[in-house]
Amino acid sequence: MVKTKTAVILGLSGLGLAQNRGARPDYPQDDLPKSCCPASCPSCDSKHIDCSNAGLTSINTDEFSCLEAESIKLSSNAFKTFPKELSKFSNLKSIDLSNNPIKSLGEFALNGADDAYRYLEDVKLENCGELDYVGDAAFSFLKSLESVSFSGSELFYLSGQAFYDCQKLKNLDLSNTNVKYIDSCLPIYLESLENINFGGSKIECDCVNAWLQSAEFNSGYNCDEANEVTECAPKVAKDGYNFEFQEDTSQSAICFIVGAKLLETKNLNTGRQNRGRHSIQFLSVDSRDQGEYECLGTTEDDLEAISHFTIDTIAPEEPTDHTGTFDDSNDEYSGADATQEDGDVENEQDTNENENVEEESEDKNGQETEYVQQPQDDEVLENDEDSVDDENSSDYQQEVSDSEWDQTDSLEGQVFDNPEFLPALDENTDDAGAESGDGSGSGDSEPEVVEFDEANVLGGSSRIILSVAIALSVLLL
Repeated sequence: MVKTKTAVILGLSGLGLAQNRGARPDYPQDDLPKSCCPASCPSCDSKHIDCSNAGLTSINTDEFSCLEAESIKLSSNAFKTFPKELSKFSNLKSIDLSNNPIKSLGEFALNGADDAYRYLEDVKLENCGELDYVGDAAFSFLKSLESVSFSGSELFYLSGQAFYDCQKLKNLDLSNTNVKYIDSCLPIYLESLENINFGGSKIECDCVNAWLQSAEFNSGYNCDEANEVTECAPKVAKDGYNFEFQEDTSQSAICFIVGAKLLETKNLNTGRQNRGRHSIQFLSVDSRDQGEYECLGTTEDDLEAISHFTIDTIAPEEPTDHTGTFDDSNDEYSGADATQEDGDVENEQDTNENENVEEESEDKNGQETEYVQQPQDDEVLENDEDSVDDENSSDYQQEVSDSEWDQTDSLEGQVFDNPEFLPALDENTDDAGAESGDGSGSGDSEPEVVEFDEANVLGGSSRIILSVAIALSVLLL
């Protein structure tokens, strides 16, 4: 009997253990384990993030809780530009953006200023089928960068100043790219460079590349014929390239001429000219910058090469209009309420203006009317001529402001020369000075001053006291 009870108890206990073994732990909802990256990413932890083939077009750091990861893999996504949000990952050592439709790397695409990317050692942009060029200072202030690979990408141009202050860069992989020419100034900025891989690339045997023959870091370039040329003209890496620039932004257009010491461009539509070393700077792009350009590259021996490019401008993005919205999650504050409040404010302003007008009219009625001399005919004519000059000057000023407007010039001598912008008179200045009694008032007529002399104040009362005294003396007698 005892054995039977023991067997029953052990059986029930085993059943309970089996049930508990498959049950989900009863965690509070807020304490459930969370992923440190978007759900579309294959895997990620505090050290390594793998978001390859995740359909990403941008980086939203709010979706990443592991910003201290050391490596991030973003290959085979839909990035069209280098995601600058990666600079917020403080401990990154490796970035892989291979097989993305990134079109170019412009200035400061990877900017290590302010301690960003301070541990970054390796960058991969391999098999990027739309990557055309790498511009000036695309990689800048990257103190730990050692290796960059563009292997298999469609890259056809690498600026000689693409790497700025990258003191530890040793390996540059340009294998299986479309790069034909490399500017001889590249090693000036890469003193630590040990290897450039040209294997399978379209690097040409040309006098522009002659410096590579004697370079210790050369790998895959062998051309003795280039050294036999005594004079070497610049070479065009790409002709007829089309840039798309958004207006109101700073951009750089590249002539894609290698081996030139000076570049001069001319807008064939407007005639505007620019100069540069590797690229042409546009501090603020506007619609007048669009059109076809001709670029002339010259060497110290006055040898020339000519290329062309076009610029299409895109209108700036309009800011989102939040009129009539107090909170996206709260619909109580509607546009109608906002309109009503605006109307109330306008009515209140109109009322205040009417009150001010009435007060001014009352003040004018209480003052004496001053005679104003009417201008003569010749004075009227002069005033008309001045107004015409002002109109012409305003038109000229508008034209200048549309082209090469200098803000400092426009501010000097305009604000405080305009009476509308002069500081309002307070109670202790100019005309109000007379009322304050400081003697600083100025005007054509002196204000009426009421003197409160002690004799004037006591004169009347003393006569009354004398009269009372005489009356009392009479009564006493």
